[in-house]
Amino acid sequence: MAMSDALPNVLEDGDLLIEILLRVGSPTTLVRAAIVCKRWYHHASDPRFLHRFHELNPPRLLGFYFQAMRAHTAPRFIPMLPQPAELASVIRHESFSLESYHNSFVMDCRNGRVLIWYNSGTYQALQVQSFLRAGRGMAIIPELPRYNDGSYCAYSRILSDEKGKGLSYLYLLVQLNWESMESTVRVHVLQDGVWSMRTSVACQLSHPRSKIYPVAIQNKIYIGSLTYIIVLDLMSSCLSTIQLPKGVYFGDRRTVLSRTDDSSGVYLIHVTELRLHIWLHNSDNWLSVGIICLREKFSNLRMLDRTFDDDGTADVHIRGVGDNAAFVFLTMGRCVLFVDIKCGTLRKVHDMTNDDISINDIYPFMTIWPPTFPELKNDPARKVM
Repeated sequence: MAMSDALPNVLEDGDLLIEILLRVGSPTTLVRAAIVCKRWYHHASDPRFLHRFHELNPPRLLGFYFQAMRAHTAPRFIPMLPQPAELASVIRHESFSLESYHNSFVMDCRNGRVLIWYNSGTYQALQVQSFLRAGRGMAIIPELPRYNDGSYCAYSRILSDEKGKGLSYLYLLVQLNWESMESTVRVHVLQDGVWSMRTSVACQLSHPRSKIYPVAIQNKIYIGSLTYIIVLDLMSSCLSTIQLPKGVYFGDRRTVLSRTDDSSGVYLIHVTELRLHIWLHNSDNWLSVGIICLREKFSNLRMLDRTFDDDGTADVHIRGVGDNAAFVFLTMGRCVLFVDIKCGTLRKVHDMTNDDISINDIYPFMTIWPPTFPELKNDPARKVM
């Protein structure tokens, strides 16, 4: 039988078609396959199929954004190469550039959406640029809440808020009363295009004017504050604290928090003396889950890459981190380094130039999950996921 004659028989076999769809490699390609016909759509959007697809194709790192701390610059996107064929095709054919956003800053990057603070010179706005999604485009976030009660804004941050299949944002605001030195932690949530108060809690910060390091995990916000972590439970509006492991503190970009799959715990990553330490806090205890010796890996990297000319004494700083402590971005001298914590490997992914030598935060750009399928016409039971 000729191949052209066999192809229809193959595609009519539902079990075989599912096995083929499981191996398309990326959620974006899966959505494109789903719109070929209703039959493919129903297979690809079935929750049981998506569970299997996620196990075989977990979210992958496509690249990262970083901001050079110079006036009138745009955030830069650096692809992570090499990639499997399917993902390489996505990077090749999709544009993730933000070159038109001069004098702007990336504030958050999650699930195909990049949050940007944009200053055009005539107005300022928070914008969300969506990539890898059907109907991709730009959305405007309303002006952030302000308070004129005489207190001082010690810190503010917008955090991704993932619930179910949606993505929204939380606005964390820490205000300080100069007379009482008492801090108020306020959290607003973006709902239906409006900022609504979620909770407001008074607390005492040991160093209220120092920078804090927050991460939102479902219904909790973990806030790193120099010598401990504050845990704000959004459901009960209660605060608790977690003492850091001995010798660890927040500051100088040597310690970061990483999301877990649920709010029962949080990862802590700390770099000191060219060692990367990873802990998991769960059930009121810190569990050491790994130590990576960077000195040996730096030596091996210099042997493989002659452009890596650092003498190994430059400071190492953490610039970005993946969920579940899967990976971390470091800077050392003029090099941006990527450490795959799960595999224990290190490689250089970018050489900083004079234009971006003052690199600040790095925002990983991952494949989206779950995929968003377009609404199927004439089938009201199937809505956008």
